[in-house]
Amino acid sequence: MPILQSDIIEIRIIKATNLIPADVNGLSDPYVIVSSALNFYDQIKTAIIHNNLNPVWANDEVYSFKSPKEVSSGWNVKFLVFDYDRMKKDDYLGEYELNINDDRFKPNGNEEIVNMTLEKVKHGVLTVGIKVKRVNDELTSPSPRSSHQKDLEHYKVDHFPHLCFKVPKRFKFDMMDKKKTSISCHYQYDNGDYDHITVSYLPNILQEMTFEKAKFYNILSLRKTHKEYSKLSGNQLIDVEDDVAQTLFTSQFAQVFRWQWIFVDYPEQRPTRVFFYMIKSQTASKSLHTIVYKTTRGCIKNEDSPFDHTKVDSKLLSSIELEITDLIKSCEKVDNN
Repeated sequence: MPILQSDIIEIRIIKATNLIPADVNGLSDPYVIVSSALNFYDQIKTAIIHNNLNPVWANDEVYSFKSPKEVSSGWNVKFLVFDYDRMKKDDYLGEYELNINDDRFKPNGNEEIVNMTLEKVKHGVLTVGIKVKRVNDELTSPSPRSSHQKDLEHYKVDHFPHLCFKVPKRFKFDMMDKKKTSISCHYQYDNGDYDHITVSYLPNILQEMTFEKAKFYNILSLRKTHKEYSKLSGNQLIDVEDDVAQTLFTSQFAQVFRWQWIFVDYPEQRPTRVFFYMIKSQTASKSLHTIVYKTTRGCIKNEDSPFDHTKVDSKLLSSIELEITDLIKSCEKVDNN
């Protein structure tokens, strides 16, 4: 049987053993990134374990993903391990791609422990726990408080007090990140297209690094995953815009920057447009908001290229950016509270 729509996949990051040393002291500062079509190629990042080649993560490193559709072959989930470096690019410690299907991981069965030998490095093993839950969709849907406002809903998410934001009514919430670093929601169209929004709040990050460095790390991490999926699909990531200052919010925010690119997801081979916003507010000068809006709509395929980003419905792009504008404005209201 396939993984059904609304099945819940729980992934617990347990430990790693015998990682390669990346620092001059013979140790590493490892963390794990989890990425998959299952969560619309959003990145989930664990806590950093400092000075350790055999790190053990706490029990709260558990992430729940709701299957947005029925998939007969299961979902592929990619685990990437990195060494954190404050002053330079994080070092690569290996990766592994795991297929999660209900033949191996029985729905409503016990958690299965999986030891994955990391690839593309000399040695290292990552241990995770996998559990598939099959329950009624009504019982698994999050229930944020909401108040209707024309064709928008204003969501206040109980477990994440930093964020309160507006999305169109069609979106469904994904309570994916139990570390309370981000909130995501998605909408799946009948033809297989999807829209996915992730809003993150990074409190006091500018106490540790400059705004320019924060931009560099956020873009590097997100684009690296998208480039890898494009490469698997036999395509290249295409820049549509790069580091565009937004003047629309200059009276409301200290800084707003936007990036835009297109990657091809894997294995579905769908061109996906990414809008990435980084926002520094007037009131919380040491903190940042980031908004990632991914959509498979509006990328036109042709015979010469897997997609043509020059042929996009201008009304569609205007509609998407209007939604993002509402998101940005409602995020700012939280800082003012």
